[in-house]
Amino acid sequence: MSAGAMASPDEVVRELFRALDALDVARIEALFTDDIQGVDELSGGWRRGRASIHDYLESVVSAGISGLRSEIGDLTTTEWDDTAVVTCVLDQTYALAGDDQRIHAPTIDPYVAQLDHFRDVIRGTAPSLQPVEDGARSLLATLAVAEAATAGRRIDLRERYAALSGQTEPTPEDKRRAS
Repeated sequence: MSAGAMASPDEVVRELFRALDALDVARIEALFTDDIQGVDELSGGWRRGRASIHDYLESVVSAGISGLRSEIGDLTTTEWDDTAVVTCVLDQTYALAGDDQRIHAPTIDPYVAQLDHFRDVIRGTAPSLQPVEDGARSLLATLAVAEAATAGRRIDLRERYAALSGQTEPTPEDKRRAS
């Protein structure tokens, strides 16, 4: 069953967990798009691309997991055109190195969680998960896109990023633009 032949995002999720329970890496990978991304639960890092996700899955399989069983509850799908967000409650049991493991993992809508966290940061009740510099770099890039479109030329962000990080003095053009 390929992702393209699925009737709904819910079915893709159910097939994903059936393949995961079977520890069938090829079946899991058949559900991927070329721009697959995911969290590496072992390291907490972010994985991007087929090769990186493949390596992660192989490491999970070779870790000695057995008896993997996943139960999905409260499956909810929100769709926008060709994009969907699926949330659920995952109850999973497995053995690792002979020790029984149990996971209870409710998921949430990531967009709602991001907005809730942003609200809490603004209220001062939660620390920012991203450095202010990341936001400033994103803003610089966004403004450069608008400037490039208006000016009809390529904008080099290296000097602007360097000025932001304090590595160099702003250029005369940057000073003119700031005034």
